[in-house]
Amino acid sequence: MVLLDLQGYATHLTTLTLKERTIRRKINSVKSLFSFAAKLNYIRFNIAAALRLRKIEYTIAHRILPQREILKLINTAAPGRDRTLLKLL
Repeated sequence: MVLLDLQGYATHLTTLTLKERTIRRKINSVKSLFSFAAKLNYIRFNIAAALRLRKIEYTIAHRILPQREILKLINTAAPGRDRTLLKLL
């Protein structure tokens, strides 16, 4: 197996209807396997170390509500159980 095979696998994964994180997980699993094999001297050189992945954009900031929206959500909830649950979260 050569680096071109690994790059071909990565390209193949992008043609499937998989999310970016799923593709990264699959490629990182292969990279980890090659790293482990090299550490145990099953292979002489870890060819997967040369395979670079694109950085992914973290979207957590887009999912965090501003404090005023959180307070508005709590205040519009029904008193009692619903409001208490929102306050705990």
